[in-house]
Amino acid sequence: MTALDTWLARATRQLSADSAAQVRAEIAQHYECAREDALASGAAPDDADRTAVATLGDPKSANRQYREALLTRSEAKLLRSSACEARFFSATPLRKRLLVIIPAVAAACAAAAYAIVTITAPFTIPFTATASANATASFISRVAAVAAILTAVVFAVPLLPIYTPARARIYRAAKWLTVISLSLILWDRAHFLEWSWLVLNCFSFVVWTEAKRMSLRRKIPAPNWPKHLYL
Repeated sequence: MTALDTWLARATRQLSADSAAQVRAEIAQHYECAREDALASGAAPDDADRTAVATLGDPKSANRQYREALLTRSEAKLLRSSACEARFFSATPLRKRLLVIIPAVAAACAAAAYAIVTITAPFTIPFTATASANATASFISRVAAVAAILTAVVFAVPLLPIYTPARARIYRAAKWLTVISLSLILWDRAHFLEWSWLVLNCFSFVVWTEAKRMSLRRKIPAPNWPKHLYL
């Protein structure tokens, strides 16, 4: 590898293929201009190569700057996977209906579980198997109700006309407020502390994904956002 190849390998580390190609094209121009200036000044070809590479600066610093402005491999992968998911659900009318059916089914399960608890509560004897069953049904009803709301927020809402940055910010704020509120409702304090490790593990991926999407929104002009970036 030449000195320029080594510099480019370090400077384009973790960048997407398109971003790396853009960097290489731009750097090649700067390199050739600097090399021609060095040769015109009377430098030997090897010295001109080293001088041209030196004018490019530190590749690690350049890499940090490129990753702040250009798409990385992980961001490009998330963009492609989100686009595939969006195309899958919007490919046919049946799949679009599923986005509404799923929350409806979860809501029906919540209503059924709540009805079971309400009807059987007057006949429950404390510390019996029936009481345990009712407690389980109550918990299931809460889980189903939370699932109905969350699936509506995640699946059904994308069918709404959320296609401006202002509407997207309102939706995302409402989404996160809903998720946090429902998490507190679903688990009482004792159970939340007991299962906090599971909650943190589940939300860590969600937070990572949202951080990547925030970075994508910053790097991609709003008129070029795909629909899923508004969400």
